[in-house]
Amino acid sequence: MRKRRHSRPMGRFVEVLESRQLLSGAQIDYTNFSSTAGLVTNGFGSAPTTTNNTLELTDGGPDEARSALYGTKVPIDTFTAHFSFQVGVGQPGVDGTSEADGFTFVIDNGTTSDVGASGFDLAYSSGTFGSQSVALEFNTYNLGAFGSTFAFTSGGVGPSSTNDVSPLDYHSGDTIAATVTYDGTNLAISLVDTTASTSYATSEAINLASVLGGHTAFVGFTGATGSDDSVQEINNFDFTGTGVAPTITTAAAVSPVVVTGTKAHLSVAAVSNTGGTLSYNWTLLHKPSGAAVPTLKPNDSGSANDTIAHFFKAGTYIFRATVTDSNGGTAVSDVAVVVEQTPTQIKMQPHKAQIVKGTTEQYSAAMYDQFGHALEVQPAFTFAIVTGAGSIDASTGLFSASGSIGHLLISASADDLTGEAGATVIS
Repeated sequence: MRKRRHSRPMGRFVEVLESRQLLSGAQIDYTNFSSTAGLVTNGFGSAPTTTNNTLELTDGGPDEARSALYGTKVPIDTFTAHFSFQVGVGQPGVDGTSEADGFTFVIDNGTTSDVGASGFDLAYSSGTFGSQSVALEFNTYNLGAFGSTFAFTSGGVGPSSTNDVSPLDYHSGDTIAATVTYDGTNLAISLVDTTASTSYATSEAINLASVLGGHTAFVGFTGATGSDDSVQEINNFDFTGTGVAPTITTAAAVSPVVVTGTKAHLSVAAVSNTGGTLSYNWTLLHKPSGAAVPTLKPNDSGSANDTIAHFFKAGTYIFRATVTDSNGGTAVSDVAVVVEQTPTQIKMQPHKAQIVKGTTEQYSAAMYDQFGHALEVQPAFTFAIVTGAGSIDASTGLFSASGSIGHLLISASADDLTGEAGATVIS
């Protein structure tokens, strides 16, 4: 006897870019099931989880029920999932070529151990899947008749009715490609027989976050047989979900607006729209040629909304603050930081020169910034003799030694800074 169906309840340049939600890479990506790492399976154990690099939900025996859920919750505020499947003949002598009962794609805010009953229940209903779950049912035996039908259901119970997907036929043995999408309002399914090119599509309006009681959930599959049996295989599976983006309340900013030292304070403020916790990660988008990457502490944490950037070269930098909600949403804000060269030190040449009395020596000077780099635009220097005999051209730095011998101290000054170089006049 087959199991009975249940009824269903249903300043200086500091330009800030607009905050926006980002699409991340796929949270789940099985090009095949040569590895099932990350999956949690429950139910009958007579068959291996995989056969020929496919995920086997049922292996052709009667009264089987299995669930296979990805073990990490994924964001479900919007998402796209792809998978392909095949339904094949079960054990000879049971019911010939009558493949039953079907499988589901399930979205569950319960636990990874959830599984339902065999037969009509498709390992979804009459088990531990609770009110905070939604399933897309692919029935190969529907309410007492073999066929190919589809239904949306929720709450851990089976649907009261299903929709014929003809001319698409689950029993053809062909690979059928499925695409499931959710745009925040409508949950949609599109099926294509990759051999016969037949197709089916439908959708249902649903507030998943409300039904599931959260913005993340476990996703995966369930499959079952009854007194009739089948081999039901998932060939591949990928899932890319996004959450509701946090709101950037104060765009990324730098203090001071123009950096004249070696450090600056970066900040951003945001709020979660889902009740989640926020983390902040700063990344460098642009730096001056040849500059080392600035250090950022703290970073990639809940406290990194305020961080200190330590620079190693003057120039323009662009940083991105990425704010991530624990429920999957992401927003970004960018800020440009101008680090100016600040005159810090004057260095003179030559050092410790020995100058023959009555001859000349040419002195030069260069201004260096806070990073020890020469200023791109050098100031005009004023040269002078601090101690010792002789004369020096204040503008050019040409020193003329007198007839006296002894020690000299020459200076070069600009921008309230002074550099000095010693020398000795010899005979």
